[in-house]
Amino acid sequence: MYLFGPVPSRRLGRSLGVDIIPLKRCSFNCIYCQLGPTTELTSERVPYGSKEEFVQELVHWLENGGTANYITFAGSGEPTLNPLLGSMIEAAKKLTSIPIAVLTNGGLFWREDVRRDIIAADFVQPTLVSAFERTFLKIHRPARTITLEKHIEGLRIFREEKKSGIYALEVMIVKGINDTPEEIDALRELIYAIKPDFVDLNTPVRPPSSKDIQPVDFDTLCEIGRKLSYPHRVLTPHAKGFLPLKVTDSKLVEILSRHPDSLEGISIILGENIESVRSRLDKLVEERLLSKVEYSGQIYYKAAERSKSDRETGIRD
Repeated sequence: MYLFGPVPSRRLGRSLGVDIIPLKRCSFNCIYCQLGPTTELTSERVPYGSKEEFVQELVHWLENGGTANYITFAGSGEPTLNPLLGSMIEAAKKLTSIPIAVLTNGGLFWREDVRRDIIAADFVQPTLVSAFERTFLKIHRPARTITLEKHIEGLRIFREEKKSGIYALEVMIVKGINDTPEEIDALRELIYAIKPDFVDLNTPVRPPSSKDIQPVDFDTLCEIGRKLSYPHRVLTPHAKGFLPLKVTDSKLVEILSRHPDSLEGISIILGENIESVRSRLDKLVEERLLSKVEYSGQIYYKAAERSKSDRETGIRD
């Protein structure tokens, strides 16, 4: 199964997720990742699944009235690690006018084949956290072949090649690590050198892989935005104006396995009142399909480890 959601995306609105990577196969092992530590840290591109199966799923979803603001390649790991990505984007664009997005860490943009695969996407957003090698390594803990120099060079070259659509950067701010004046000043210079269309300022809002990681507050993000002095959006904790989903419990668990969320966030997804959603979630926790974790003073729900394992081994036969 490749498609999940749609889910309410803070940057894209109603987003149909496309997951083309096994759980936590990634080129980074980010300390803030909501899906936990990377279990297969690699920069090797290996085919996973098939374009034909993806097309079948997408056709079925479209024929059954599926609607979304974007079809977004993201999910369980780094999508650019799958060399089928380019052909899947091409196939999707032939089937629908819904724009295609790729959310990526950008760690492989120095590779020409990766840039070629994603160039046709309507919205491409890689991540940038620092202009300093020490901070880049501390936050991202990348695969051995990926350096900050390669990362930045890839982001810059892609800007030169991307002539249409939206090319934005996500700047993830982690409290006490890359929120200092020195870090922000260096980021500003780097952003101006890369020249994205705009920047999305973000901070960890869901339980991260490293328990001591904390978000900065909204006012701090706004102040950082002013200091960057570059076109930007400050992402809020929850998406607004989302058309609710009517999903089975198994579908809800599947969504939360890739998109852990708070009670408030899940109530937005389902379009139900808080108490009704709480009762439904507590039942899934009792059945050991979901688990609860506290982060930054709030309770989040995510797929239980057993459910994650089941999804990883049985997702595509």
